[in-house]
Amino acid sequence: WKYLKMAYENDTFRKTCSSDQEIVHEWESKAGIPPLSESKKKIYTMDGYVEPQFSMNVPDVVSTNGE
Repeated sequence: WKYLKMAYENDTFRKTCSSDQEIVHEWESKAGIPPLSESKKKIYTMDGYVEPQFSMNVPDVVSTNGE
């Protein structure tokens, strides 16, 4: 999680990261991946009417040793 947190805090990474919709669209096209439910299709549509979403959060992990 620390690696992802650092990436999400990097301006260049944030500017070049694919949207959630693009990532889901790419994975959905892979063989063996089950199709999205109708409700998920509405969330992850790439029809141009839905603003791109970017999930850039990580769980709050408390560490006592600084890692």
